[in-house]
Formats: sequence, structure tokens, C-alpha cells
Amino acid sequence: MELFDRFLQERTYLKGVSPETLRYYRWVRRAFLPILTQPTKTAMMERIQAMLAEGISPVSVNTYLRGLRAYINWLHQEGHLKEVFKVQMLKTEQKVIQALSSEMVNRILKFSPQTTNDRRIHVFICLLLDSGIRLSEALALRKDDIDFDNMVLKIHGKGNKQRLVPISVEGRKILYKFASR
Repeated sequence: MELFDRFLQERTYLKGVSPETLRYYRWVRRAFLPILTQPTKTAMMERIQAMLAEGISPVSVNTYLRGLRAYINWLHQEGHLKEVFKVQMLKTEQKVIQALSSEMVNRILKFSPQTTNDRRIHVFICLLLDSGIRLSEALALRKDDIDFDNMVLKIHGKGNKQRLVPISVEGRKILYKFASR
């Protein structure tokens, strides 16, 4: 069995990582495949330069590097690598995400959906706006996870962690109308 496959197995069975995390590690494997058998700092730097030359953004390279660091640390812990080496993350531009204006939010809230699909999409967008939960968390939400009396959602987040997220009175109204159909 290849070392990277053992790494994935240990992440699955010992760390309990999610299928999404495993998918991420497989992307890391693809990105750094040429150097995975003999990772060295020089080989990593050369691969990073090649990725940048291929047009891969610095943000994406940094994402891959995070996964590769986990693999390199694992190699060291397992005795397959004598010393852990670090490669600096690339400098990236911090982009400020533009927020919706209050006018845009009001237009979304006042929208009157006509079809079932429009209603679903409208409730979904209102839920995201009201609670700030992730898309995947909203998609995984079940009726049992909504506590209308206490105005909270039980969210099943990353790493199988649960948390309670408050919703507004307006959010409760929209969710209640939709859930009671």
C-alpha cells in the first residue's frame, strides 16, 4: 500500500475526518504527485513554482500546502522522514467580500415566490442570510433541527460538531411557513 493511502486510512479511522476532507487530501495528492515519494524542501519549492507557472493562484497553492504539511508531519511521525521542513505560505491579497446592502436584503425578504422551487430557494437564501451558516449546513438541516420556540437551529457542522445558531423572528416566520406545508 502506498504511503499516501496509509495516510488517508489513518485520517479516516483514527482522526475521523469527513469525506470532504478526504476529497481535499486527494486533490493535494494530485497537485503534489511528482514529489510525494521523496518530498524535500527543494522539490516542494520547484513544484510550487511549476504550479504558479501553470496559472494556479497563490490562494489555491496555499490550500494545497496546508494538506501537504499534514502529510509531511505524518511521514515524520511514522519515521519515513528524518526531519520536518516548512515552506512559507505564499503572500496573497486579502479580498474584502462585499456585503449586501440593506436595500438588497429587503428586496430578497419581500420577494413573493410563485412556484414551489422559487419558495424553496427563497427560504434557503433567507436562512443563509439570517443565520450565517454554511451552504452544506443549510442543506443538511432537518425539521427536527429547528426549535421554533427557542428560535435556534441545531447545526451539524464540520468535523461532526454540533452547535446552536439563533434565528430572528422574521427567520422563524419564513421557516415555519415553509416547514408546516
